[in-house]
Amino acid sequence: MLAYTWLIPSADNVGRMEGDEDVVASMIFPRQRDVVPPERMAEILLQLHNAGLLYWYENNGEKFIQFPETSWDKHQKMVGNMKAESDFPAPEKDAYCQWFEETRHGYIHVHTGINEYKPVCNEEEEKRREEEDEEEEKRAREDRADVVIVPPDFKDVVEAFNKNIHPITPIEAEKLEAWQEDGMEPGVLIFAIEQAVLAGNRTASYINGILLNLHSEGITTRAHAEARERDRIQSKRRRKPPDPEQQPRAPTARPLTDEDRMRIQEADKLIAELSKGMVMPGEP
Repeated sequence: MLAYTWLIPSADNVGRMEGDEDVVASMIFPRQRDVVPPERMAEILLQLHNAGLLYWYENNGEKFIQFPETSWDKHQKMVGNMKAESDFPAPEKDAYCQWFEETRHGYIHVHTGINEYKPVCNEEEEKRREEEDEEEEKRAREDRADVVIVPPDFKDVVEAFNKNIHPITPIEAEKLEAWQEDGMEPGVLIFAIEQAVLAGNRTASYINGILLNLHSEGITTRAHAEARERDRIQSKRRRKPPDPEQQPRAPTARPLTDEDRMRIQEADKLIAELSKGMVMPGEP
């Protein structure tokens, strides 16, 4: 039984793993190869197979292990970006169903309390199960849609969030409503949503950060929030260093032409002639 529990962490998200006895022994008994050689590992896997704890099978000459859905689906849930597919080939359906029927009264089926489960072994059963899954998913979507109960004065906030961020979840709605209950008007909640859009950060956490800053400054209305934003922009502009490209520049001197030089010479002669007849102060 200890070997069985050590096998579980090595399986992928659909309960499959390599089944070669040499590989399996090195995975779960890496320091006890002399105690659990491949031959002993094969005996252990066969015992677990016959007990209904796992399905040990071959595919194209390679061995694999499949944990039965009765136990695996009960405890393994797909979350986030977890893969819902396996890199290992699935067992042959007829052989797997036969093994299941032969071992269904064994340990795993009796002690998990879900002995009524049967694997899909024909197309009609598979189609029926798919229809049941679709109906269950439809009911789940309807249930999720009914979860968010919007008070009349909170409707505009939810609509703004749905339009600008994404369809609001119950948790996100609860957090926004908590801000309103804490004294912040719906208008300031919508203001925070709009600011998140302008900043290019359309996330509930960014919106929550804006509201946290406003609340810490005692701002609870949209008018005060907008005034604060104007002051922030103006203050930022005042602190902005002048653009050197927009500063006035001294005119650039142009080179003298021959005509300019001639005019300068004439002006010098005229000044010299006028200076001859001038009497400077203090002269007799």
